[in-house]
This record gives sequence, structure tokens and C-alpha cells, in this order.
Amino acid sequence: MANDFKTILKDFKSDILNRMDSNHEQLTKKCELIDTNISEFRQYVGNEISKLKTKTNDNENKITILETTTDHLKADILNLSKKLSSLSTEKDRLEQTLDDQINRNLRKTLIFLGIKEEENEKCSKTASKLATFLSNIDNKVNYDDVMTDIDRAHRPAGNRNDRNNNNNKDRPIFVQFTSWKSAEYYFDSLVQHNRSLKRNNTSTEVYVDHMYSPKVTARRKIASNLRKEIQERGDNAKMYVKYPAILMKYDTQAKKYLPFQEF
Repeated sequence: MANDFKTILKDFKSDILNRMDSNHEQLTKKCELIDTNISEFRQYVGNEISKLKTKTNDNENKITILETTTDHLKADILNLSKKLSSLSTEKDRLEQTLDDQINRNLRKTLIFLGIKEEENEKCSKTASKLATFLSNIDNKVNYDDVMTDIDRAHRPAGNRNDRNNNNNKDRPIFVQFTSWKSAEYYFDSLVQHNRSLKRNNTSTEVYVDHMYSPKVTARRKIASNLRKEIQERGDNAKMYVKYPAILMKYDTQAKKYLPFQEF
């Protein structure tokens, strides 16, 4: 009986040891598998981190390139802005030079307003009428003198009966003289004549003005409108528009014309 118990106990012990060995072996395999998985995971994580670092470095390089490109673009934009500013300044200078040249070329041209116009009047007749008028108001010149000084004279396109013509008034006469000196002489002659008429309380019918470039003409028109507004407000001071577009006003204290406003 005692031997049987020992045998049973021995078998039980042997069975337990076998089970323990089996469990230990299974546990060892599981631990090895876990170690393998951990190792593979570490390798995976390492590879992903390496890839991420590579991408990060690539992105940093791209950012650096982008920043460099942006700096270059900013520099290019700044240079272009400077060039545009320079071109704008040069454009303004050229426009002013051209405008000055146009006005120099127009110094020989005067505009006469108020000389009666005939139906279907030809340029030759226009010049003759002007020569007659200018020689009549100035005893220092005769008809032939004036005709010699006139290079060409004409009225603008259309005729005095055009519906677009302002109240069917006589169209102005544009006259180009042979020289600037001649143009200034006849300009001053008519101005002096009109002043004489005014002193004698006689109405003035014919006026003269210089011809200017469109740019200067527009500026002078603004100055003339201001002069009219000032006069309509009751200011009777003497005023005139000086070239190119300076409104001059007579100062009674200084006893001379002084610049009032430039346009």
C-alpha cells in the first residue's frame, strides 16, 4: 500500500514536472516571440523615424530653398519697383520735354477771336481779313507787311452755320506767323489797341491769345475759371494768366502783379 502511494506520488510529481517543463517551454517561446516582435517593432519604429527625419530634412531644405527664392523674389520686386519709379520719372520728364517742345513750336501761332466770317470763306480770304484788321489798328505796319509776316491762317473745320458751333459765332482764326518775333509784335499790338478802346469806354470785339499744348491749355483754363470766380465774388483786382498757368493778381501795396496760384 505504501509502495503504491509512493508510486502515485512519484507519477504525480513527474507529471507536474513534465507540465512545468512544457509550460516553461511554451512560455520561453512566447517570450522569444515577444522579443522578436519588440525587436521588429523597434526596427519598424526606427525605420519610420529615419524616414520622418529624412522627410523633415527634405522639407527643411525645401523651406530654405523657398525662403531663398522668396528673398530673391522680394529683391526682384524691389528692383522692379525702383525701375518702374525710374521709368515713371523718365516718362514724366519726357512728357514735360515734349510739352515744352510743342509750346516752343507754337510760339509763332496766335488765335484771333471776333473777326467777322463770310459764308464759305477760304483761307486766302481769312488771311486777307486778318491783315486788313491788324494794319488798321497799327499805323506802323501796312497790309502788305502783315501778309508777308503771315505764314498761314485758317479757321477750324466746319462753318459758322454748323449746329455744333456755339450760337453761330464767327469761328476763331488760327494764324502761324513767319517768326516768333512777328507773332509777339501783333499780339502786343492788339492788346494795346484793346486797352486803348477800354480807356475810351469803347467795347472790344476782337481778342487774341497764344496757342498752347493741350496740357497747358487745360491748366490755363482752370486758372481762367478761378479768375472768373474771384471776379464774380466782387473782387475787382486786375488779374491775368501768366505762362504756363500762373494766375497773377495785382497787389496795390506792392504796386505790381504777384503770383496768386499756380496750376
